[in-house]
Amino acid sequence: MVVDGKPGFTQESFEAIKKEAGNNSVYCNLVIDEMCIRQQVEIDSQKNIHGYINNMVVEHCYDSDDISLAKNSLIFFAVGINDYWKMPLAYFLIDGLGGKERANLLKEAINLLHDTDAKLQSITFDGANVNTRMCTELGVNFNYENRHAFIIKREQGLRAGTKLTKRHIYFHNEKMNVRLAAQTLSQSVADALTYLKNTNEDFKGAGQTSEFIYFINNAFDILNSRSRFSKKPFKRAISDETLDDYKTYIQLFIKYAKGLKFLDGIKVVDSARKTGYIGFILRLQNAIKMYHSLHLNECESCQKYLIQQSDKNPNSLIKIKNRGGLLYPSKAVEVLCQESKKIFRSESPLYQSKNKLYLINKVKTNIYKEGKETIPYCTEQESFLNIHEHRENVMNLIINKYVDIRIFHEIRKIKDNIKEKRTRTKLTKLINFNRE
Repeated sequence: MVVDGKPGFTQESFEAIKKEAGNNSVYCNLVIDEMCIRQQVEIDSQKNIHGYINNMVVEHCYDSDDISLAKNSLIFFAVGINDYWKMPLAYFLIDGLGGKERANLLKEAINLLHDTDAKLQSITFDGANVNTRMCTELGVNFNYENRHAFIIKREQGLRAGTKLTKRHIYFHNEKMNVRLAAQTLSQSVADALTYLKNTNEDFKGAGQTSEFIYFINNAFDILNSRSRFSKKPFKRAISDETLDDYKTYIQLFIKYAKGLKFLDGIKVVDSARKTGYIGFILRLQNAIKMYHSLHLNECESCQKYLIQQSDKNPNSLIKIKNRGGLLYPSKAVEVLCQESKKIFRSESPLYQSKNKLYLINKVKTNIYKEGKETIPYCTEQESFLNIHEHRENVMNLIINKYVDIRIFHEIRKIKDNIKEKRTRTKLTKLINFNRE
């Protein structure tokens, strides 16, 4: 497939999302970012001139002498929430763009995503004032007391540092290095300040700084949480078990952020430095709201068919692997995995020649032909169409997860075979290697 790479919205991207949304539920996040580009003019083999602004808001005539060279590129791309994927949607060559023009582009991107049947859950951007005006043009209220705000500010990565260095203290030449800021506002730094406060007179007043770092670090952890089994309390993924604790902490964080003041008595959330704090509050509130939005789409009737209700399981390997807390799969799940295994082996190497959709359809076709036990119809849905859709979606998810695990395993096997042929791994520094 040939993709049109000209500035503007990429129709092929939206068609790909629409195709995927026709087979599975697609939840996504829209990301807006801007990057600097080098100013230059080029002409391609088709005599097309590139390098001037083209933002699709106002038509420009290349016969005019007032056309500006593009300084920045405004980029739109979608990120999957319930699956791992990213899709560039559009880019525009610009030389400064106001909030109203950006709002028009954002509105068009939302409309195009809506036409694909994908469910847009959030929008991510940085804290520039022009982006704030872009959202207010569309009626967004950035008052953190407003529970219905749907914008989430750009998330910044967290990577805890074990100690501070000169780079963290003299950061002026690396102001855009987010990693340094995240390491400075980490739990290890807060623990160190707490310890020094109790043992060193020079750090007698470090308690409030330590408290501030703890709040920021924990807020980072909640927003970056992924695993349900993390040992750290605020790094566990948002779930039914952690939801109440996170709600309580978020209220404490909001109260703390609203109480922060400068020396002149002005509250931080009311000052010119409010963007980061209000962004944190909105992100935390919307994380909980997004969890409720996605969790309500889960069907409890379909979920109970995935696990075995009794403890009696004839599979001895599962019993050996169980060290407590392991859920036994239902007979329907075992049948789907066994059939997927059979097709995977017969079509090997599947990850090189066939796609997942081919495997899913073939597995279901074989199961229906042989009349094997599988996921029953959902009895909680009102119409036959919904009943059929829920059953198909559950089967697709099971087969898709099995294929992902098997492909990962096969690729690891290939890597291991390559490593076995290398002499470097065993005879490092003893012989001269043959270009390894």
